[in-house]
Amino acid sequence: GGALAALAVSLVHVAARIAVLAALVLTVAPRVPLAPLVLWPRTLYYGAGIAPAPGGAGVVEVAYRGALGGIIPAAYLGVSLVWWRFYTFYLPMLAGAIIAGRVVTRALRSKRERRAAEHRAAA
Repeated sequence: GGALAALAVSLVHVAARIAVLAALVLTVAPRVPLAPLVLWPRTLYYGAGIAPAPGGAGVVEVAYRGALGGIIPAAYLGVSLVWWRFYTFYLPMLAGAIIAGRVVTRALRSKRERRAAEHRAAA
């Protein structure tokens, strides 16, 4: 039930993160080779984790240009970077914040309801 659903969501999430740059670039530049668009983002994700800045800010962008600057046409390099970071970093962060907020709200509401029930039972 829940574990399979979580696994499915996780697999879709990973597949989307792998496919998003290829989808963005190949839509406007179909002759760009697929392999670097799929493989380099994985390296950049892990590099962001060890970069000395939150979320790899700045480091990932410089590495993106260095790794993909000769592969993605210059006219699309900057815009592909912005949208790739949005879809793979900022959008998941926003979704996580919303989900975490709901979980906390639900937990607080449940705790408040338990206290009210205990108060009624004690009265």
